[in-house]
Amino acid sequence: MKGRFLVPLMLLVPSVSAVAGQCEDNFTKKGNPLSGQEYFTQVQVPGMSAAAGIGQVRNAGIGRNMAVLDE
Repeated sequence: MKGRFLVPLMLLVPSVSAVAGQCEDNFTKKGNPLSGQEYFTQVQVPGMSAAAGIGQVRNAGIGRNMAVLDE
């Protein structure tokens, strides 16, 4: 039963790494550590809503002990 889900999941791995490359390529930051920094990037993921993407980024930030001030 577990193998039944493993194959489709493994097929997604190359597409996830391709999306990560796009995100890193578009990454910029503004400001300085003393007055505050803002980080920007963008990527389009077919089939994903904006709300789902924001939720994933929010959870990743919280997982890295970052404070989410606004969404």
